[in-house]
Amino acid sequence: MTPTIVITFHLFLILMPDVEKEEFVVHRLQFETRESCLYFAERLDQVRDPIARKKQCRPITNYIYPDEFL
Repeated sequence: MTPTIVITFHLFLILMPDVEKEEFVVHRLQFETRESCLYFAERLDQVRDPIARKKQCRPITNYIYPDEFL
């Protein structure tokens, strides 16, 4: 029952569909490499989360168990 460990990097993309309203939409983009995540974060000017000011593209460890043990 050993899980498969996969490390991914997430970019939380914050969009404002209408600038006259204070509403925003959050999307999570998942990347396999930190370099590709940072590439998109830099191009979208969101290297840091615009709301919480935390760094983007941190490594996230995912544990995937085989279906037979679920």
